[in-house]
Amino acid sequence: RERREDILPLFCFFARRHTPFNQQLPSMDELAAGMLEHYSWPGNAEELENTAKQLIQKNLSVITPESLPPRISSEVQPQAPTGSTSGKTVRARALMAFLRSKGASDEKGVAVSVSEKAQP
Repeated sequence: RERREDILPLFCFFARRHTPFNQQLPSMDELAAGMLEHYSWPGNAEELENTAKQLIQKNLSVITPESLPPRISSEVQPQAPTGSTSGKTVRARALMAFLRSKGASDEKGVAVSVSEKAQP
């Protein structure tokens, strides 16, 4: 809750953990990323992991504000993530680089990418 800069990297980590081998990770609309970052997360990391798992189970190609659980969309209005630049966040890029450096397979994609104009 206090370290909002960790929300997107943790979400990417949990999404990768729960993505089946034969399923590609979805991209994420920038507004949805901002909503995740600004949500209060009363359940802390466990709630964040469960949210990532639920979204992966929907087998979406793009995570949008409309695909987020109602508890998030009722608390947070769509907004860009803090520190977003050129459609991606610096933190999301850092996480992707970290996963690549740890030998993560590119077969499923490296991490959830955050795009400014993602299309469903």
